[in-house]
This record gives sequence, structure tokens and C-alpha cells, in this order.
Amino acid sequence: METKISTLKLIYNILSTRQETKDDWLLTIKIVHDYEMVNAGIKNSEYYESLFEKRILTNLHSIIRDWRKVQQDNEHLRGDKWEERQKCSNNYKQEYTKNNQYEYSLFSKDDLESMAKMDL
Repeated sequence: METKISTLKLIYNILSTRQETKDDWLLTIKIVHDYEMVNAGIKNSEYYESLFEKRILTNLHSIIRDWRKVQQDNEHLRGDKWEERQKCSNNYKQEYTKNNQYEYSLFSKDDLESMAKMDL
């Protein structure tokens, strides 16, 4: 009987047992896909087909998202570069917001004010 565990649990186990994965999401993806390939009986030569065409293996972005979530929720599973990644991410968000605060508006502030006063 095949036992499938959730990607979150698998990543938690990987981060708990493999110190080098705490700062290496790419290695974590490799280990997750290796695990899935063994369980599904997928050969190495079928990797790309299984990932991109048949979509049997977990999506890369889902693994990265789960890797970040597990580290966010479990301090002891964070790597040496975790704080640095958080600072870079926050700096990017602040800079992006500051530079693009009006970018998504289809109308100017004056246009919006006049439309608000319109009788529809």
C-alpha cells in the first residue's frame, strides 16, 4: 500500500533532517521530486514529461511556497540566510509600493473625484 504524505509534511521532514536544505529551495525541490518519482515508479528519463506534460509531480512553485511556509511557522527550520531573505523581500515590497502607488489606477485623482459626484 502506497502512503502519500502531504508536501508540507515532506518538506518539514526534509528540513528537519537535511541542514543544507534550509537555505536551498532548489535542493528541496530535487528531494521532493525524487521522493515522488520513487513512489510513482517514474524513471529519471521520464522526469520532464512527468513534471511538465503529465503534471504528476508537484508544481515547483507549490514546493517553494510550502518551503517558505514551513520555515515561517517553524523557527528551528530556518537557515542562516532566512533573516536576510526577509529583509530583501520587505525592502522590495516597500520600494515597489513607493514607486508604483498610482500605477494601477486607470483614472487620475481628479477624474475619480468627478466620477464620484456623478449621478448614475
